[in-house]
Amino acid sequence: MPADRPRGSQDRGWAGTVIDRVLGGMRGFAAFWWDFIVGDDWRVAAGVVLALGATAALAHHDVVSWWLMPVAAPALLSLSLWGAVAAA
Repeated sequence: MPADRPRGSQDRGWAGTVIDRVLGGMRGFAAFWWDFIVGDDWRVAAGVVLALGATAALAHHDVVSWWLMPVAAPALLSLSLWGAVAAA
């Protein structure tokens, strides 16, 4: 057994290397999108999800809902900036 492998480990060959690279790439992809969407303020991401859900619920009940996202976006931005200024 080579000295660079821990005792009890098995040689998985090229398939193990491919699987490790694919899983590492998937983890990196998921981490990128998590950081991109959630970013610095998870409350903004949660607010966008809630606003989208409310828009969908209103549209489902045949209520005109086009106005909700344009109102929610500046409101969420204002809340985020207010929290950042208060924390500074």
